[in-house]
Amino acid sequence: DYTIPVPAGGNIHLLLEYMFYGSGMLDWSESLNDLYTSHEWWKAAPITRSSLLDENKKVDSFLRHDYIFGLVKWKVNDYVSLGTSYIFGADDQSGILTALADIEPFQAFTINVSAMYPFDWRTLNKDYPAGEFGPSNLGFYQKYQVSVKVKF
Repeated sequence: DYTIPVPAGGNIHLLLEYMFYGSGMLDWSESLNDLYTSHEWWKAAPITRSSLLDENKKVDSFLRHDYIFGLVKWKVNDYVSLGTSYIFGADDQSGILTALADIEPFQAFTINVSAMYPFDWRTLNKDYPAGEFGPSNLGFYQKYQVSVKVKF
């Protein structure tokens, strides 16, 4: 986590994180090994996947993998910030690239515009296995979003 002042004004914020998601809601068992070590795991029916959940554990969003997250955000001036972030699943080489813009035309009112682009090896060739952050798993090839935040 580092902030670089820019001589022309504003600053650039850099963030790099390594994350490991450990034990979560899934019970590790031979059936789970078979599910997630197979290149065909994404073909497993949702009912099959949900039968492996342990309802007594906390729900986790990710699988048990290693992740690298990077963010570069440039505060252009008091009204506009531009940035990009990238989360990379190191185990299956899938990732999501996000471009974002925050526009604050006046105090306590922010417009956020973002574009997300997931990819994995399967995006390049249908014969490759699907990745956790790939389009076939997330359900979209690109996603655009505009949101407004008002503080009272």
